[in-house]
Amino acid sequence: MSQLTSRFEKCRLRPMSGSPLELVEIVLAEVNGTATGAWKLALLELKTFAPDAESAARVVRAYEGGRCEPWCAASLLGAIGHPDGYATALSILWSAPGSLAESYAGPALARMRGDEALSDLAAVLDDDSLPQRAHEGAALGLSTLSDPRADDVLLAAVDRGRVRTSVAGAVACERGIPSARLISWLRGTDSRRRNLAAWTVFHLAAQGPVVRELELAMQSALAEAPLPFTAAQRSELRERLSN
Repeated sequence: MSQLTSRFEKCRLRPMSGSPLELVEIVLAEVNGTATGAWKLALLELKTFAPDAESAARVVRAYEGGRCEPWCAASLLGAIGHPDGYATALSILWSAPGSLAESYAGPALARMRGDEALSDLAAVLDDDSLPQRAHEGAALGLSTLSDPRADDVLLAAVDRGRVRTSVAGAVACERGIPSARLISWLRGTDSRRRNLAAWTVFHLAAQGPVVRELELAMQSALAEAPLPFTAAQRSELRERLSN
């Protein structure tokens, strides 16, 4: 067992007080040294604690000091969940540095401020000067919002081609788009909405059985409509629907 992994196992057994900072340091040490995989476990553990301002400040200082890459800072700030890290995560999303930083930053904003993040996520999605990875990072941030307006923001981004339907489908699955709406899109003539519905069902079916009416509409679309699936994905979806 490596020293870092040993430190991680010890901090799991310690009281809550002080542990978030130790977990942050494990992540920072790992990503700047020889990674053992403990940083992934540390991120998961951080999410079990109440949002901690000191830990967020530690990450922000590390990021600003060049000790923490954007993707690492965004993932840590999201795991910590304290709103003091919001401005940094938002700046990372707008800068779109790559290396999946955006896919961490969008959800981090939602975790830190909940529905209050909607306007910032929508602003990113509305900016056509930003690359797709920024738009899709913002879309991922919509997944956990309870504000129903997030559905309209997601659909507008899909209709404008800002977000791939494969990504939007994962978001729509998490958002719980009603089956009746998905069925109407599968049976409609709007290819983007149909593809969005198809990807949503793809993800829903991975979680368990879907309602019968939606299953039938999806089977019909698979047989009759052009859909953005590979042969392997079609086969996988059919298998999921039959279970």
